[in-house]
Amino acid sequence: PSLCQHLNHTAATCYSKLDKMKRSFQLFAALMTVAPAACRAWTSLLSSSHQLSVKTLTALSSSPTTTDSHDVMGGVDEFETWFTAETGSSCLPSIQHAKCDGSLRGLAYITSDEPLPTTPVLKVPESIVLSTPYFDPDWDVKLSQKLWKECLKGGKSRMHGYCSLLTLGNAVSPTSNVPPSTAPNALRHWTETQKAVLERNFKGTKLLQAEQAQSLSWKNKYSSVQNEMTYPQFEWCMEVVHSRAFCGIGSGENSFKFVAAGAPVLAGAAGFAYIQDNPFPDDRLLVALAVLGALPLLASFVLEDDRGSAILLPLVDSANHLSTSDSRIEYNPLSKAFELGIGPKCLVKDGQRTQLYVSYGEKTDAELLLNYGFVPNVSLDDGTDEAARDRQRTSLAKAFIERNP
Repeated sequence: PSLCQHLNHTAATCYSKLDKMKRSFQLFAALMTVAPAACRAWTSLLSSSHQLSVKTLTALSSSPTTTDSHDVMGGVDEFETWFTAETGSSCLPSIQHAKCDGSLRGLAYITSDEPLPTTPVLKVPESIVLSTPYFDPDWDVKLSQKLWKECLKGGKSRMHGYCSLLTLGNAVSPTSNVPPSTAPNALRHWTETQKAVLERNFKGTKLLQAEQAQSLSWKNKYSSVQNEMTYPQFEWCMEVVHSRAFCGIGSGENSFKFVAAGAPVLAGAAGFAYIQDNPFPDDRLLVALAVLGALPLLASFVLEDDRGSAILLPLVDSANHLSTSDSRIEYNPLSKAFELGIGPKCLVKDGQRTQLYVSYGEKTDAELLLNYGFVPNVSLDDGTDEAARDRQRTSLAKAFIERNP
């Protein structure tokens, strides 16, 4: 009974003092002073992959920092200088921004025939991401607010390099024009003539109805931020969020996975070994191991409302989507960074170069055309003028109808 009381008291004390996102790991740090051997083993378990050293990113483009407002490589130089300078950021030098199909931007993977690395190829520190709870019905509005505020700060923003990449190197102000679209062929930008092609079948008509419903929803949501930005600016932010945010991940969610997976096993193994070697064990060490084993239970209380976040991840979101890619995006609570791991299905030959893809999750053709402006495996002509856009959208509409009879 005294042992249980001691354990309950310890758990209650820790629970009351720890903040929501760090409680489990602050408890772990406290245990370091009581059970150093067990805690060192726990640290070793969590640190199974070594840290990547900070690498310098190199752009494929020779475009200057000040670019034409619709230059697809605009803002790349400023972004890479900013990202490289951020503490905790890293990226393999073989991963570079590049111009891709249909005047779009993506990530190229330039390397020899060396085996793919088994450690993360890219790390984004938590300090330079924007996030909001995904379970919030207005998650997209709140994330848009955060993004626009950072964009308005210009060079004073902690996210200035990321904002430069999104705006293609164009400065913004409360009265400035709207930055170039980050998804120029998303359905909302189509003319009525271009949309008419989709009316030829049932699923095309349903897609047009979904676009109208989304437009109405955004206009209703705009009322809560109308004093902060114009509607075209709000629409630009919402487009960024809906085409680039990774939803349902976050530090709390993944931290609990780490704790739940290893704590009971480690505590049990350490306790068994200790008792075997010590006929008269020290009760204090056994209490510490019991607390370590109880970490998943404590974490479940701490994180019970954490259903993941909607997160804007600089550089990771520069990669284009491929549903079959075997990419892995995880949060590492020890380095406080989001890490990208890749497999062979992430790399696809694209002309003279290899493009690096990640998966945005399961997406239908309708979702991709509505928010991202593309249909899988459909090559588009280059160009950003009106005639080029018309050709691109005609190709997308026809492909959508063929794939969705």
